[in-house]
Amino acid sequence: MGKKLMILGNGPSKNKGLNIVRADNMRLCELGLSPIEHGIDTWSTNFHLQDTENGLIDTPNLRMLFQVHGRELVDIRFKDHYQTFPVKVPLVLVGAPSLINEFPTAVMFPMDEYLKRFPFARILIDNADAVADGLGYGAGMPLEEYHACSMSYMVALAAMLGIYDKLYIYGVDFDHRLRHESSFEKGCVETHITAALQMRPEMTVQIPAECWLFASHENIRMHYGSEYNPPFSKQEKAAIRRK
Repeated sequence: MGKKLMILGNGPSKNKGLNIVRADNMRLCELGLSPIEHGIDTWSTNFHLQDTENGLIDTPNLRMLFQVHGRELVDIRFKDHYQTFPVKVPLVLVGAPSLINEFPTAVMFPMDEYLKRFPFARILIDNADAVADGLGYGAGMPLEEYHACSMSYMVALAAMLGIYDKLYIYGVDFDHRLRHESSFEKGCVETHITAALQMRPEMTVQIPAECWLFASHENIRMHYGSEYNPPFSKQEKAAIRRK
């Protein structure tokens, strides 16, 4: 049986995700099993480090930390933090390959493999320059990559590794009232989840009920055709009452 993975963001349902891993660890300990070997792995990003003695976030079973930003932002926002509290798990880099030798656990995201297995290059985008120059639309330009946040990298790598039968995705809530980025990040993560499920038919994904993944804003998981938009008019309501 494959392992389970918690992909942990920093949204409102983050603590629910942490509690799921902690409860699973407790259950395993009661059974005399090792949480490290049998428990739910946790992947997170940026500041999530397992170091309770120094007051950092207690992230149980942290196995991987993702840092997808470019060198400039890492230097300004994260580098001193990582050096003060050394990363003890693989630090997956994407946009800052020059940092590969500065952190002992740093590894690069396998972008070449990702491009092969997530074929977004088959989506062609009109060449805007050609249109502006009056040259027509041409054959289109390949999309190649599709990443709008750290979580899409996590979902992609989880599917590519092929060892996880279940993904929990918590703290990835995409409530646009809290963060404007949710408007373009949400669809990207949903796309990668769908592609990952197609890549690994035996895998399941669990998300918190209150998150907005696979739901429209302000209209949580209603199905088009079963809701009434626009609402019933007075005449329509009267006709329903007569039935």
